[in-house]
Amino acid sequence: PNVFWLGRSVVAVGSKDWGEVYAGREYSAAYTVALNADPTYWSYVSQLGSAYTYANYTPVAATVEASNIRWANTVGYKSPTIAGVSAEVAAALGEGTRSNATSGNLQYKNGPVWLGAAFDRLDSSTHLALAAGGYDFGVVQAKASVSRAKGGLNGDATAYSVSALVPLSFGRTYVMYGKLNPATNLDSQMIGVGLQYDLSKRTLLYTNLGTAKRDGLTRTTAIDFGVKHTF
Repeated sequence: PNVFWLGRSVVAVGSKDWGEVYAGREYSAAYTVALNADPTYWSYVSQLGSAYTYANYTPVAATVEASNIRWANTVGYKSPTIAGVSAEVAAALGEGTRSNATSGNLQYKNGPVWLGAAFDRLDSSTHLALAAGGYDFGVVQAKASVSRAKGGLNGDATAYSVSALVPLSFGRTYVMYGKLNPATNLDSQMIGVGLQYDLSKRTLLYTNLGTAKRDGLTRTTAIDFGVKHTF
């Protein structure tokens, strides 16, 4: 696709009190909620990722938009957080064969509680809705999500996920389960586990295992390990 930057390229202005107005190529507001429903933030082979927190939603072909989580020509607003509540709304102007798209989210985060709901909409036959929530019990952080996709390249689907993250003295460990029910009835399920060891505030060691099975196909299992540094 003829996209100057395939990733994010955003100009924004705002303040803590008034929120933020932004324009450019930015993530869908729905992606923010889906990302936070995954303890790995869509990373590693153990991730829930797009399939299990985003219902495998892909509104347009890669030759049109090059991403199922970003929209070009976006103008949006992120509100300040007031009493734990925040919201985001965005519109992406159509270009070429793509029509206008809209997205939004509403989140509540206060103490141990996190709740989120979001949507992404290309047109009446292609859209996504999702809801997620979590509670930090101290010894474990539990999260769950449900997402429903309509239309798009991968068709209708509903996805569910649950996860638990346990803080450790040296890092954290997590386990997650996801299920995807597409309209084809070729359901898939996955289990992921991982462990992170903090070397410093910005550097960690990680290892993960992910295993998934789709109806009619053999099981796929993967393992990763490495070092991650945040700049």
